[in-house]
Amino acid sequence: MAKMFFVSDAHIGSIDDVAYKRFMSFIDRMKKETATHLFILGDLFEFLHGRGAYITKKYNKLFTELESLSLTGTKIYYLYGNHDFDFTLPFNFIHSASSIDKLKVDAKNIMVSHGDGLDPKDTKYRFLKSIVRSGLFRASVKMIPDSVLYRLAGLFSVVSRSSNPGKMVNDNRFLCYRDYAVEKLSHSDLDVVVLGHTHVPDLSRVTSKDGKIKYYINTGYFGKNGTYGMIDNDTVCVGVFNNKMLLS
Repeated sequence: MAKMFFVSDAHIGSIDDVAYKRFMSFIDRMKKETATHLFILGDLFEFLHGRGAYITKKYNKLFTELESLSLTGTKIYYLYGNHDFDFTLPFNFIHSASSIDKLKVDAKNIMVSHGDGLDPKDTKYRFLKSIVRSGLFRASVKMIPDSVLYRLAGLFSVVSRSSNPGKMVNDNRFLCYRDYAVEKLSHSDLDVVVLGHTHVPDLSRVTSKDGKIKYYINTGYFGKNGTYGMIDNDTVCVGVFNNKMLLS
């Protein structure tokens, strides 16, 4: 039977970060938990784009540990976020994609995505996203040395987040993510929708017209709070990882 873990928004910017150390411990815990699947729903790093050579070299130990986890039989998926996107990694043990619209595991149809851009009121971000995902942006960043590009991206990320502390919590815009998931679950054969991005953990149950129980999971903010999602057979939960154990 499958035992799936979902994590997002670690926002690792340095090997000295608490988030980095927590994620490394989380990988080790996945081995002990005999996880069958690990889904990283984006924003693992403060920035990752293109071939990713700079990141894979800087965080060589992290990717070595992920490879070690894969060798235990865990399937690893790394989905694009708003800080890490349009990237390719030189590893065959990590499946990367923009999102997973539907994946069938143990008779459950699962949708997994970072979720950025779902808020219809966030017009500024939608505009910014259209720019950074454009061909012009891709061509432009190729002309900037990685050491400079990643330093600038990391600085921008920190400043942006500090100027909008907890904005999803304060203005309840995270609720539109729940509404989006409920709509998906109510009008499709999906059984579980998993999103990140909001930094607000969430777990909601939806009962379909035929009486079937479906779930929406938001993984929250792993980098700051250690929150994650899990599906273990018929158990669906959102928990907290405290560097030693999983608390559901």
